[in-house]
Amino acid sequence: MKIPTDRPYVLLDDARMHGASPARLYTDPVEIWTANSFDEVDAVLDALRDAQRGGIHAAGFLGYECGQHFLPNLGQERSGPLAWFGLFRGYSTISADVVPSYLPDPAGAWLSELRPAISRAEYGDAFAADALAADAALVVVQRWSGDCPAGAAVILVPDTLAALQRLAY
Repeated sequence: MKIPTDRPYVLLDDARMHGASPARLYTDPVEIWTANSFDEVDAVLDALRDAQRGGIHAAGFLGYECGQHFLPNLGQERSGPLAWFGLFRGYSTISADVVPSYLPDPAGAWLSELRPAISRAEYGDAFAADALAADAALVVVQRWSGDCPAGAAVILVPDTLAALQRLAY
């Protein structure tokens, strides 16, 4: 079986090499909530609370920059998605040892090196003003090509990192 890449999904994979918990695969969302600005974050959080009360599962992410919504002193609002959540009636469990067979073939996929989006001087200036804000200002970018369906974020943890991971999702 493969993950249905023609529609939104969320795969929560423990990714540990030993003692991994089963993965959860959420497909066919009944609703999708996104926040692209701080003004939209509270509506997403309210929708998640309502979904929980109604027995609906929520799976997705709060972007790192979303922290600025809760701690405004962290700096300026950034562009891009602050939150994305699908609301799902349920999920499938996948045994940890078969998760790789559900994923697209990594042959031909490519990731660039991580690169800071701001210069060292800009980071230094931000750090001198406020160390916590400087941390929020340090954004790294990475380019990719290969089999990653539009609207899906796939994070593959190399075996060396997975071996160091101490916590499940």
